[in-house]
Amino acid sequence: MPPSTTATNPQITREIVAALLVKPLEAASVFLASGVRVFDSDGSPVRVPRLDGMTAAPTWVAEGEVIPDTTRPNTSEVVLLPRSLKSLKTISRFSRELSRQSVVSLDAALRDRLVRDIAATFDVALFTGDGDIGPEGRTTPLGLINQPGVQTVAVGGPLTFDAILDAIAAAMLSNVDLSRLTLFVHPASWVALRRAKDGDDRFQLSPDPSGAPGMTVMGVRVVVTSHLPVGNAVLGDMSTVAIGRDLNPSVTVLSELYAATDEIGLKVVARLDSVPLLPAAIVVLEGITA
Repeated sequence: MPPSTTATNPQITREIVAALLVKPLEAASVFLASGVRVFDSDGSPVRVPRLDGMTAAPTWVAEGEVIPDTTRPNTSEVVLLPRSLKSLKTISRFSRELSRQSVVSLDAALRDRLVRDIAATFDVALFTGDGDIGPEGRTTPLGLINQPGVQTVAVGGPLTFDAILDAIAAAMLSNVDLSRLTLFVHPASWVALRRAKDGDDRFQLSPDPSGAPGMTVMGVRVVVTSHLPVGNAVLGDMSTVAIGRDLNPSVTVLSELYAATDEIGLKVVARLDSVPLLPAAIVVLEGITA
């Protein structure tokens, strides 16, 4: 994509800058804002212990009897930010003339947009990433819907209240704290759910269509995001999900690199990874049709 110049942007007004650069065109990271546990790193792999179960259940013991010592924890560890994991990087270039003729700080506007784009890219990867494997190991994040051990609920049609109840029931069977549950849905699925009516043509989710749209269903908080595919929704306790953060999205102004063309570059670099510490606390609803 060629860099922006005053030839392609002859008139940079406050309204145009606000509409094209300042206003977020991508949603902020809903994944990172969902209550996940973040583990910072200086670049080294992060090893997080995980309790997978116990070798035996506690038993009833009478006074004076020997207490059995057969109950031991089954532990494992999950590795975040393996050395093979790639970073997400991008550089945007614009001419100095465009920067000087802008009524607002163009580099700041572009920086904000780039950070938002990075956040959106991470959201897609952390929800749906395939976890590509290279010669030395995993190179991209493995998305939440593809993690081993997560529970699944087959929908096979539009998202319904019954399907959400089935997902809640699956979480309850795993003793998940229901007050911590969050339902992530695609906008098309949420709109279809809000259109549901009873036999008297009354909205099931909100009896008053003129009122503000409710963002809860069955007592569960709802987050609507286009970073999930339309065929999936995710219900889970996000406090059981670990995030490995090598560095926050960092932005560098490259004022001299493109001096020959009298341009300025903005570089954004970030590296994140995720894994559920309690996979059973995540329920993936599959086969949803809009």
